[in-house]
Amino acid sequence: MMLSLRDTPIRSRRRSFWGNRAVLAPLLLFLVARSIPVAAAEDQKLDPQAIEFFERQVRPVLAKQCFSCHGPSQQSSSLRLDSRNHMLKGGSKGPAVVAGRAAESLLVKAIRHEGLKMPMGGKLKDEEIAAIEKWVNLGAPWPVEAAKGALGPGDPGFYEKITNEHWAFQPVREPNPPPVKDHSWSDHPVDRFILAALEKAGLNPSPPADRRTLVRRLSFVLTGLPPTPLEVDLFVRD
Repeated sequence: MMLSLRDTPIRSRRRSFWGNRAVLAPLLLFLVARSIPVAAAEDQKLDPQAIEFFERQVRPVLAKQCFSCHGPSQQSSSLRLDSRNHMLKGGSKGPAVVAGRAAESLLVKAIRHEGLKMPMGGKLKDEEIAAIEKWVNLGAPWPVEAAKGALGPGDPGFYEKITNEHWAFQPVREPNPPPVKDHSWSDHPVDRFILAALEKAGLNPSPPADRRTLVRRLSFVLTGLPPTPLEVDLFVRD
C-alpha cells in the first residue's frame, strides 16, 4: 500500500532531495542524452550477435586507436570514425568503410598498412585487424545512431541544446490543479491531481488509514522494515 501524499514529513524529504540541482543536473543530463530518439541506418541489419561482436572486439579498438584523431574533437583528413554514418561518408580521401567489402575499405587498407599507415602509434595487432575486417564484411553493424539531422552526443552544441529545450531543464512552474467533484476529500492541490484521475477512471479514494496501519506504512517507507510492537503502541497512543 502506498503512503498518502498528504503526509507532510515524507513530502518535505522528497522536496529537499529533488530540489538539490547540484545532484540532479548531471544525472538528468546523462538520462536525457540516452533517451534522444534514434534510428538505424537504412541499409544496416542489426543482428544481436554482430552488434555484440562489434562492442566487444571492434569498438574498443576504434576508441583507443582512432577517436583521438578522427572523433568529435578532431577530424584529421575531415574523417570521423566514431559513428557508422561518418565512416560511410568518409573524409577527403573518400568513404572509410564499404559495408560488406573489407578489401575495398580504406579503413582496412590503412590498418593493413597498404598505402596508408594507420594508426599513427603503430600497426594494430593481427587479431585486432582481423576483427575489424570481419566486422566490415558483416556489413559494419553499429548500434542505432542519432536520426538524420539530429545532434548526437559528440556533436558541438548537443548538451546546450538539451539544457535549453528539454522539459527536465525548464524552470519549475506551478500548474493549476484540475477541477474535482468531491471537494471534501482533500484541499491540498497535489491531491486534486490524484482525485481528478480517480474520478476520471470512475474510482473512489480509499478511506483514511487507522493509526496502526499508518505507522506500518511510515516505517516501511522510511526504513524498509516493519515497526516494532512498542513503536506501534506508542504511535497509536500518541
